[in-house]
Amino acid sequence: MHGNSSGRKPTLEEIARALGGDVSGSQVTAPGPGHTPQDRSLSVTLNASDSAGYVVHSFAGDDPIICKDYVREKLGQPQWKPGGNGYERDPVIASYIYRTADGKPYLRVQRTAAKKFWQQHSNGDGTGWQSGAPKGPRIPYRLPELLAADPSTPVYIVEGEKDADRLASLGFVVTTSSGGSNGRWTPELCAPFAGRTVYIIPDNDDPGQKYAQRVAQHLHGIATKVAIVDLPGLGAQVIDHGSDVSDWLDAGNQTENLNYIAEQAPEWVPQIPKEGWRAHVFTAASLKEKKFEPIKYLIPMLIPEGLTILAGKPKVGKSWMVLDIALAVAAGRYALGDFKLEEGDVLYAALEDNNRRLRSRIEHILTQNEQAWPSRLTLATQWRRLDAGGVEDAKDWARSVKNPRLIIFDTLAGIRPDRNHKDSLYDGDYKALRELQAWAGESGICIIVLHHQRKMESEDPVDSVSGTLGLTGCVDTIAVLAKGTKGTTLYIRGRDIEEQEKATTFNKSTCRWTIMGEAEDVHRSATRQKIGTLLEDVQRCPDAITSKEVADLCDINDELSRKTLNRMFREGEILKVSKGHFVSTKRDDLVSRYPRPKRPLSQ
Repeated sequence: MHGNSSGRKPTLEEIARALGGDVSGSQVTAPGPGHTPQDRSLSVTLNASDSAGYVVHSFAGDDPIICKDYVREKLGQPQWKPGGNGYERDPVIASYIYRTADGKPYLRVQRTAAKKFWQQHSNGDGTGWQSGAPKGPRIPYRLPELLAADPSTPVYIVEGEKDADRLASLGFVVTTSSGGSNGRWTPELCAPFAGRTVYIIPDNDDPGQKYAQRVAQHLHGIATKVAIVDLPGLGAQVIDHGSDVSDWLDAGNQTENLNYIAEQAPEWVPQIPKEGWRAHVFTAASLKEKKFEPIKYLIPMLIPEGLTILAGKPKVGKSWMVLDIALAVAAGRYALGDFKLEEGDVLYAALEDNNRRLRSRIEHILTQNEQAWPSRLTLATQWRRLDAGGVEDAKDWARSVKNPRLIIFDTLAGIRPDRNHKDSLYDGDYKALRELQAWAGESGICIIVLHHQRKMESEDPVDSVSGTLGLTGCVDTIAVLAKGTKGTTLYIRGRDIEEQEKATTFNKSTCRWTIMGEAEDVHRSATRQKIGTLLEDVQRCPDAITSKEVADLCDINDELSRKTLNRMFREGEILKVSKGHFVSTKRDDLVSRYPRPKRPLSQ
């Protein structure tokens, strides 16, 4: 076929004779330019759409244009020149066949001299190709070779079929995906990499790096290890058309060094996204291994770090309580009786006071107790609303001091954002404190916000907090200071503490609150305590007892004994086991003797 310039397209047999190769199925395999006669690294396949009638492919990674000119020369055809007419303006110079797991042709990628690509799909019977990508799932290049390789051998993923064939000719297990950096890496491409070590070698440009990240993201958790390999010596990363692994090899780098460089590449781990659901989730296993600092308490076992709302009716003494706590923290002294508070910096925004009244309050607490005025207490009588810079102001104060421990806003009304009429009442209440609550949790600072109770009484103290459940649902701890017939009680309920009810008393002389103990114990009258102690005593009270016997043993009159026993019965402290006979509910030995004791109607 030498000297053929008639324009007739050659046959496979003519190409094989001209190149000194063999016809193998639908292609000719022959020595590539510069290779030995025994070499079969050059493939030539007939292609009716090509102006020369064929496309070439080098399994050795030789330059496709040089290979095409080499075949033209052997066939006696004129050299291709840019700017010619017809298909000669951008001829197909290489063809890459994607094969299914069983080796059947599936996708053909055509490459032109101007480095343009288009895809064709097999017509199904192996006799030809049709325009466009296959309708079925995407498959990786060189899939049969990938599946046949030893699972312990690393797999290289490169950006383009030319680079894949170049590395394959050097003995590497290698693949790519159609479209390169411009193509999609979809989930169906991942299965062949399960349990494998995967090294991704991108081109040294922006699209290449983005492609590598996409592939790594998909293979993370499927492959045993994924690493992105940045080859040394390729220079600074460029915007586009960067150097690739073939350029690295052409520069004289040794093939045996590639595995070493890849092994040293750090294992790829997902970056924590700034947005989306992935930024906020974690596994139960990772949670188990996470180490947390112990919960810090402002008041030991009562008020922890985070956001607390302290509610009470006007003039009940909430402000006196938090001011005493603020002074105690700022000076590292006692408050609420026997609670020694850790010293730290305090911000107290007394938004219902003026400077004169605030000074007077502090004088009542400190001067009478001969206490020095602490320098670590920062005071304010006005503050920006939370949605108008108030939260940022609090953060700025915290950054300005050595050890921020406590922030008090007295009251919520002074800092609460104006209600958005688009929100429901619940949403408006929740949003009012959400940002403050989140920051308190992150920073470990205790923030107390004072608020009022409803006018309507409520059986559950938490329900008495003014507003919707959005307020109490948002905060970490709820404290309610409430007066009752038995005295003043501090109810506490929170996410990090057990529910508690403490009996409290206010000393009008010193203007300080003291926690007396558990409300149930403290609020019981002396007579009730005496009767309760008697009924719980196994030796003094071996069986059910009458009102007269109680009066004699407790040294009280009969009328007081009868009334107190009836009150204790109504409130569930004791049981009637027969007419006029009582036992303590704490005496299981006596309760079990009487299978049908009388109980108060409320039970």
